[in-house]
Amino acid sequence: MHPRPARQQPPMPRPGASLLRSGILNATTGMLLLAVGGDAINTHLALSGWATVRSLCLFAVALTWLHGHLVLHRPHQRIHAANQVTLVRLGLTTLIAGWVGEPMDANPWLPPLVAGLILALDGLDGWLARRGGWASAFGARFDMETDALLVLTLAALLWSQDKAGGWILIAGLARYLFVLAARRWSWLDQPLPPSRRRQTLCVLIVLTLLLSLIPPIQPPLSLSLAALAVTFTLYTFGVDLRWLWRQQPETTAGQRMGVDP
Repeated sequence: MHPRPARQQPPMPRPGASLLRSGILNATTGMLLLAVGGDAINTHLALSGWATVRSLCLFAVALTWLHGHLVLHRPHQRIHAANQVTLVRLGLTTLIAGWVGEPMDANPWLPPLVAGLILALDGLDGWLARRGGWASAFGARFDMETDALLVLTLAALLWSQDKAGGWILIAGLARYLFVLAARRWSWLDQPLPPSRRRQTLCVLIVLTLLLSLIPPIQPPLSLSLAALAVTFTLYTFGVDLRWLWRQQPETTAGQRMGVDP
């Protein structure tokens, strides 16, 4: 809890009508494509119907989060190509998330190939945002959360395929545990400065997990690569935690004076 007295927060602004319509249109299109295309792919792969259900449920949860943060896209009044690319990445990520626990022995190359496509598209959305002048806090957060879900999905796939133990989920759950911890300890809920190290290690984590999924790579090599991904994760979060901890005295002092950090 904050030591300063509680004060009424200003109401969260709402996205404009044009932005809201654009968001709903893109979300509906994405859901339909995942429902039709994902089900066709899963049927062709002879997977259970639950694979499509899991993908759609996860995509719906992500879209609900997007709706709640759409206001961060202001002053832009519609979803542009950069966010649409990220939406494609999200749809593909939820597609392969539905494959967790499914028998993929007949198509072992498909998960790493789709993950490779998602990784290849990762740089495209940022490039489009910069080129078109569409950058926003919403787009940056959307991209980051999609990356986090991809890491968790790849980690879960490795675990379900017995290429790594349950400890590999540390790489995928670290982001979500950090968010939950920030709700309890306010010193964690501070903006982090931009970091090339954070971006580079995120790519390395995804790439390492992706390589571990490739069929020829089996234990003990897959275990070593998975351990490397966890090491990258612990290192980058450790650096950020240390930075936040060092800011704590200044933040706490400001809060005691009733001043926002």
